[in-house]
Amino acid sequence: MRWAWRVVGTGLIVLPALPIARWVHAADQGPASWHDNLLMWGMGLAGIAVTALVAGRVTARYRPRSIPRLAPLRPWLPGILALALAGLAAFVARSAFSANPQLIDEVAQLFQARIFASGRLTAPPPSPAESFLFQLTTVTPAGWVSQFPPGQSLLLALGMLVHAEWLVNPLLGAIGVILVYRLARGLYGPRTALPAAFLWAACSWVLFMSASYMNHVGAATFALAAWALLWGPRRLRPIHLAAAGAALAATAATRPLDAVAAAVPIGIWILLRLRIADFGVRSEQPALETSVSRPGTSIRNPQSAIRNHTWGVVLKSVAWMALGTVPIILAWGYLNWRLFGNPLKLGYSALYGPALNLGFHQDPYGQSFTPWVALSNMAVALRRLHLYLYEWPVPALLPFAAWALLSRHRHPSDAILAAGAVAAPLLYFFYWHSGFYLGPRFYYVAIPWLVIGTARAWVWAWARARRWRSSKFATDGALATAAILTLWWGWTGFLPARFQTYRDSFPTLKMHLERELTARGVDRAVVLVPESWGSRVIAGLWALGVPPGLVEAAYRRVDLCDLHFVQRQARAAGVPPSEASRAVSRLDHETSAPVARIPGAPDPSLRLRTDRPLAAECRTELERDLDGFTVYGNLAWRNPVVLDHGIIFARDRHAQNTELLTHYPGWDVWRFAPPPGRPNDIPILTRQGR
Repeated sequence: MRWAWRVVGTGLIVLPALPIARWVHAADQGPASWHDNLLMWGMGLAGIAVTALVAGRVTARYRPRSIPRLAPLRPWLPGILALALAGLAAFVARSAFSANPQLIDEVAQLFQARIFASGRLTAPPPSPAESFLFQLTTVTPAGWVSQFPPGQSLLLALGMLVHAEWLVNPLLGAIGVILVYRLARGLYGPRTALPAAFLWAACSWVLFMSASYMNHVGAATFALAAWALLWGPRRLRPIHLAAAGAALAATAATRPLDAVAAAVPIGIWILLRLRIADFGVRSEQPALETSVSRPGTSIRNPQSAIRNHTWGVVLKSVAWMALGTVPIILAWGYLNWRLFGNPLKLGYSALYGPALNLGFHQDPYGQSFTPWVALSNMAVALRRLHLYLYEWPVPALLPFAAWALLSRHRHPSDAILAAGAVAAPLLYFFYWHSGFYLGPRFYYVAIPWLVIGTARAWVWAWARARRWRSSKFATDGALATAAILTLWWGWTGFLPARFQTYRDSFPTLKMHLERELTARGVDRAVVLVPESWGSRVIAGLWALGVPPGLVEAAYRRVDLCDLHFVQRQARAAGVPPSEASRAVSRLDHETSAPVARIPGAPDPSLRLRTDRPLAAECRTELERDLDGFTVYGNLAWRNPVVLDHGIIFARDRHAQNTELLTHYPGWDVWRFAPPPGRPNDIPILTRQGR
């Protein structure tokens, strides 16, 4: 077991320090390059180490008075921390994000939440589709739906019913404080539980994710509930097992792969032969020997009887957990059947097919996903984890890594901790997408285990520091100073800077156009939102029924003018989706090498061939881009489910808008676009004549 912990500790330190992304020419997005991060951490470690050494010397000569433990307050601390996190997350949601989604994933889930809140499973197909379709949604025979499983959208729908969808994730983050405390207390006892709850509440990544609409928060909360129900109670009962199974099923109905990661520590627990009366913190009593022995009975092979009883307990536990999953799994399967025609078919595969599966293959965008790219993604994700987890001036997982490398005595629960910490990174190693948003979001389900591991490291280091105190140097004083300085530096220096970055970025996404129109006395209007030429072509291909994966792959390779004419001709001829898809696929295959992007173009993704004159129609489209454009998708979720009342946001199709406006006779028409002659300015609302 010790060698496994050494591998974990070494990987947490060494892998993020390697510039693997540069070696394999993979994307290395982030706030700075890897060597800048290493330089920052080196300076932070040096400053904290020097201060800690001085403090160790000073506190050895002048021993501080003991601080009271405030025992009466201890039972209330998790609740106080939960309330603090909920309040801070709600503040960030309003002040940094303006209670608006910042990523298309959030928009798609809010769109589905609005459908659920209206009492429907799907929205009616929009008409014309080119004006309304947006990324990560699709039209099935049942209607217009999001690609995401329903778990998070159902939670957001509950918030919508009370007009407070922006409060859902802050409350989930606060619930996480209580669940982390109960989980850590069940595995390690109160000495680890309180620091773990504090670290979860003080975790900046948890704070910012809890201020978003992302489904990672819902999935992690469901997973935490499953773990806390298994390891939190003093006596495990069938009701706990069934509820844990239901929570695990809810995790799957929110983020399926996260549910697999959540099941790994449970599987390890089962393999370690579940002991219902005790596992971990409390000293293991010979309960099983007592339970299989009765007065006046004689057992020839007590070890065999104990083993058989243990396996009986395990099988009953698994059965109760499986029983708890049944209602949610059946409901989810029914929803998939209604939406996608098959209980086992997810929205992901409905949109992109097998390209989204795990493994090394060509991703949905036509790029090769190889083991080297996977290793690069993991190295970058771990570096981001060190950066974003706590916003400390030192690597966030350094205490956890030090404990993994140096601790010699292992607790029985450490196997569960290790399984929970590594499950998500190992699973997502085989997933093609790096998943960066506010941090390495695919690893979010592992955060409870990382904060518990960090708390475990704190308790371990403090116990040893107390023993190593001498008359010339107080190790405990040095360690306490290092911890306090790290927290203070992060809270006063790095965390406010990150908050400011989020508040100042993407100002268009922070706007509430519906409020502005209401303030002007407008209660019924069509708002035209101009997008780039490429985005309009993509939406047109979606409306023709071309699979999104094929559209993305072709857009990243072929000349946009060629793709424009394929889309226009297919629409004019009224061809079926299969024929339109064949035309796009044929154009993709005929393009031997990706067409180069146009440097300096208003749309950086624009690809045009330079070995021939640009067609007049394509030149007109390009000139529209030069006039300025914005993004439509982030506004789409605000539309009513049935597009027949209120404020309607629609994609501006310029000359083709007549098809849209015939559906809204007599309505006001507005346009949300950059001011004339200033294409790079923030878009504004202007009223249009019909």
